[in-house]
Amino acid sequence: MMTEQFKSDLETYQAALDQHLLRLKDELDFLENRWRSLNEIYEGDAAEDFARTWIKTLANFQDSVEQTQTLIKFLEEISHDQFSRFSSL
Repeated sequence: MMTEQFKSDLETYQAALDQHLLRLKDELDFLENRWRSLNEIYEGDAAEDFARTWIKTLANFQDSVEQTQTLIKFLEEISHDQFSRFSSL
């Protein structure tokens, strides 16, 4: 059963995750724009090594965004389901 305090704490955590997700997306956009600018002028072996590293970093960022979105959705479902049950008592 979900208490009012638990519900409040869960909502606070969800809000923090929402802010974290926005920050991740902002940082990812910033880094992608910087990468595009650098990629246009950077050449040679070092550029190829950096590109491979960037691709891995980008995949990790995207994975983090997706996992955060999944967690937010899961918490919203728990909150909604549990609060619905709690409210009907």
